Amino acid sequence: TSKTDLILKLENDHIIVNEKYITAQILSQELDEVYNIFENNLAFGKKDKLNEEASMIFLKEITDIMEKNDISLKQIIPGKKIKKGSLIKVPYVLQFECNFEKLGKLIVELENNDRIIFIDNIYLKNNTEKMKLAKKNNMDFLKQNIEIKIHALSINKAVI
Repeated sequence: TSKTDLILKLENDHIIVNEKYITAQILSQELDEVYNIFENNLAFGKKDKLNEEASMIFLKEITDIMEKNDISLKQIIPGKKIKKGSLIKVPYVLQFECNFEKLGKLIVELENNDRIIFIDNIYLKNNTEKMKLAKKNNMDFLKQNIEIKIHALSINKAVI
C-alpha cells in the first residue's frame, strides 16, 4: 500500500502544482495586459502625439470603430486638453446616429481600446415625432441621435 499511497500523493501534488502553474500563467497574462495599457498611454514628452488635441491617430481609431459597427458618425469635436500633474486628458464629443444595440457595441469597443478612454456622458436625443410619423414596416425610428462626451487619458513620463 505504500506505493499506492505514494502514487496518490504524487498525483495530488501534481494537480496542486499544475493549478499553481495555471494561476501564474493567468496572472502573467493580466500583468502583460496592464503593462500594454500603461505603455500605450505613456507619453514621453510634452510634444508626444498622445498629448495632442485632435490626435489624428486617435480620431482615425474612433472613425474606424464607428465604421466597423455601422454607426452613422455625424461629428467629432475635440476639446482643449486638461493637464493635471502627470496626467493629460483630451476631451472629445462624438455625435452619431444608431440603435441601442450598436450603441452597446460601441461602448464595449471603447472600453477595449488600447487607449484609456473615459465616457463622461451619454445624451440620447429622442424625437417622439419621428416615432409617430414612422410607417409600421419602417424601423428607422429605432435609430437614435446620440452624443457621447469622452476623454482620452495619457500619462506624461517627463513628469513622473
